[in-house]
Amino acid sequence: MEFRKVLPGEEAEFSDYARPLWLDANESLVGGGRPMIEEICEDWIGPETVRRKIGEGFVFGYLMEDGRKAGFASFGIQGDGVIELDKLYLEPEFRGKGYGKSALEHVLEHGRSLGCSKAVLIVNSNNAPAVSLYERFGFVTEEVKAYRRNGWPETRLYIMSKRIVRRPPEPLVGLYIQYTNQSCIGYNTLRLFFVHIARMYFILDSVI
Repeated sequence: MEFRKVLPGEEAEFSDYARPLWLDANESLVGGGRPMIEEICEDWIGPETVRRKIGEGFVFGYLMEDGRKAGFASFGIQGDGVIELDKLYLEPEFRGKGYGKSALEHVLEHGRSLGCSKAVLIVNSNNAPAVSLYERFGFVTEEVKAYRRNGWPETRLYIMSKRIVRRPPEPLVGLYIQYTNQSCIGYNTLRLFFVHIARMYFILDSVI
């Protein structure tokens, strides 16, 4: 599975794709049913919301499988070493086949690569498959929040989190140091240079 990032200017196209998936997935999860989620849809996945969140540093994108859109996801850095999984939705034919797991692993690995030590997400308490997936990944519920809007029945949301291990520093092999004159010198060349200097020092020290 590949992740294809939504670029500035593509928010409306992305929202048109994501909206039906979001509506279908959430219709049975809220007390107000379809009328309620149609009312709140633009606040969650409308183009202005996507545009604003991209401006805040969130990444939105399509989950691609063999050139087909299998779903979509979004995530962003909250600060202080925390990555947030904002949204993760799959097309019906791709559910239950490991694609959600693959997408989640992608987000966690992205967080590790940026030095994050914690991942957080918000999920509807009635979304049993999603809650189960997150729990298998080691997420635990930190808080339960009540969501209300315009007199619709209350919806409970789980705020879940997981500690993630920061990726260790990359080895120096292949590292290039760039100078102001744009010339580069490879790590192996530097290593040989310093070995040569060390040998010269040993010879001089022995002579003295």
